[in-house]
Amino acid sequence: MVGTGPDGSGLCASCCGDTGRCPACREPADLLGGGQCARCTLADRVHDLFTGDHGAIPAQLTALAGVLTGAKNPYPVLSWLHRSQAARLLAHLAGSDSPLSPEVLDNLPQNAPTRHVRGLLITAGVLGATNTWLTSNTGPPTPCPRSSRLTTPR
Repeated sequence: MVGTGPDGSGLCASCCGDTGRCPACREPADLLGGGQCARCTLADRVHDLFTGDHGAIPAQLTALAGVLTGAKNPYPVLSWLHRSQAARLLAHLAGSDSPLSPEVLDNLPQNAPTRHVRGLLITAGVLGATNTWLTSNTGPPTPCPRSSRLTTPR
């Protein structure tokens, strides 16, 4: 139900007319600021994020774009794209002429956004999983003597 009648009963989209339909996909939905539903807005934002100056999503990132746009609930992904440093890093990487590789990520500051992007790229199948403990000089995590948490030597 997308509306309420004068007597309080629910009204379907066809009873309410075409108002409240996304102009892009024609599905009944709450329209966001750009006049589209959340799913179409998400598709546009992911496209804009990954195309940069290229005009098309790089082939390496099509799988990740599919994962993001295929989210069951588009609202958290829209929020993440808006506020996340990792999303800005993805945009930077997508606009780069260098192909994505573990080495490209290794040359970036090893902070939370970089680790998040690496995890996303591995999950989407863009990068193969690597054991960074074997390839880095920091070694495996060790138990912190004051807590049960693991720490990584720096």
